[in-house]
Amino acid sequence: MRVSYKKQVFPPHPEGLHQAVCVDLVDLGLEPNPFGGDELPKLRLYFQTEEINPETDKRFTVGKKYTVSLHEKANLRKDLETWRSRRFTDDELADFDLENLIGVNCQIHITHNVKDDGTVYGNITAIVPLGKGMVPMRAVDYVRKKDRPQENERPQQQRRPAQGSSSAGRGSDGQPEGKGEAYDDDVPF
Repeated sequence: MRVSYKKQVFPPHPEGLHQAVCVDLVDLGLEPNPFGGDELPKLRLYFQTEEINPETDKRFTVGKKYTVSLHEKANLRKDLETWRSRRFTDDELADFDLENLIGVNCQIHITHNVKDDGTVYGNITAIVPLGKGMVPMRAVDYVRKKDRPQENERPQQQRRPAQGSSSAGRGSDGQPEGKGEAYDDDVPF
């Protein structure tokens, strides 16, 4: 039996600072600890930008992987505090729900990294709040991974999207797609 593998090449997200909305939070399960010891719980945050992928004619979606930790040295906590422009209080840390990130706007900085084989990847290197007066964007044509039909489900068995997930004509926050009101408040998490 012959087996072949064709590497799929995707255009990288353009570099620079881009307005984005958090559209998904995916539990990646446990992964090996690169420093030894117990496996670590991982997650990936996904963001949709207004940049259009020329191959799909849809908005780009980019993600960043984190260890599930809000320890003061954890990358997740550092990015969240930069995003919200303030440190967490002890009370906020004790009761923080990552699901609150879905639908929240930000700006993400994308930098290109090139692998040894020449493949270019767009990586999120910073997450910051929207600038004063920027109009928030809403997700377009995105269904959260948890709301997508499982591979073994038949189409007629598709689950109805949960509250807060995208559906036709609606953004990830359940509001009509497109832009909302000007963004002048603190990040709502």
